Amino acid sequence: MKLAADAAAGKLELLRREFEHQAAFTQVFVVLTVGATLIATLGLLANSAGVVIGAMVVAPWILPLQAMAFEILQGRLPMFLRALRTLLLGVGLCVALSAGVGLLVAFPSFGSEVINRTSPNLLDLGVALVAGAVATPDPGAGARHRCEPAHTLAGGGGAGVHQSQPGAAALPAGGATHRGGSDRPEHRP
Repeated sequence: MKLAADAAAGKLELLRREFEHQAAFTQVFVVLTVGATLIATLGLLANSAGVVIGAMVVAPWILPLQAMAFEILQGRLPMFLRALRTLLLGVGLCVALSAGVGLLVAFPSFGSEVINRTSPNLLDLGVALVAGAVATPDPGAGARHRCEPAHTLAGGGGAGVHQSQPGAAALPAGGATHRGGSDRPEHRP
């Protein structure tokens, strides 16, 4: 019984450390937010739903949201506020950058992708709820997203691909050889 309690306490401590890291406003968070914002803004201007969806894949905002949920459950207000601060800074950065690009481009009218996003419906809510449920980490599950988004950066060892297991190799698009400095194996087709 004590062994099981110790194991559970160890898992909880690992989660606590992981979520503390996710709550931080880091350089990686800023780079991914800027990248996702530019991709989404340009996708909306190009009226391309696929590009907007691609921006959602890059965006790191689920990390502070997960940290906030965990900290609420743990009753740790300071860490919750730290994650909320990270999220609000990210939103501010996103709004300022997208507004700047929009003013710079100054299209006379909006495309259907912009108009569609101003009137969400219940289907949009359903998609958001399912996506949030799927992205929520389960400490008992073997496969989940890595929490260090740095591996998705160019030159960071990945190919913009989130890995389901920490030891799994990211396979770059087009069959290119992985030459990052990490411990992941190279892939040669």
